[in-house]
Amino acid sequence: MVVKTHITLQQYIKLMYFLTYRKGGTIYISIIAVIMFVTGILSVAGISDMQTDPTFALVFGAFVIFVLPVSVYLSAKKNFNSNKRLSETIDYEFTSDKMIVRGETFHSELGLNETFKIEELKNWFLIYQSKQTANFVSKASLNTVEISELRSLFNSLSGVKVKLKRK
Repeated sequence: MVVKTHITLQQYIKLMYFLTYRKGGTIYISIIAVIMFVTGILSVAGISDMQTDPTFALVFGAFVIFVLPVSVYLSAKKNFNSNKRLSETIDYEFTSDKMIVRGETFHSELGLNETFKIEELKNWFLIYQSKQTANFVSKASLNTVEISELRSLFNSLSGVKVKLKRK
């Protein structure tokens, strides 16, 4: 099966936000930051006396609420613009034992049983070569039959962590 994909900057940024904010630690820190920021504002406004010095709460809360999302955005944009392969049209050819990836400026092959992990998200298949490196296959490029075929192929692999949606 051959799948042709093209990732836009907007899709890549949305994916990076999702991957960042789906982690339990990030969610927990964000909730704590919102609570600290709100209590800091209430203390400054004189509505609450929960904190004698709200400076830390305001700075920490503002950092997590505002700086973290901006840094994810800027990092994703920089990564996308500096790695021209991300913005190329990419053909993924899947066989029973390997994935052949062809871009406009590169060609590579990867044994599917040698992948680190395969994960299915709502709009993506992520095929991890290592803990930090993944190939992104957009489901927008696939029809329902192709999605089912990929799920079957991925489920047939041995020795690979496979986390797929049940559909």
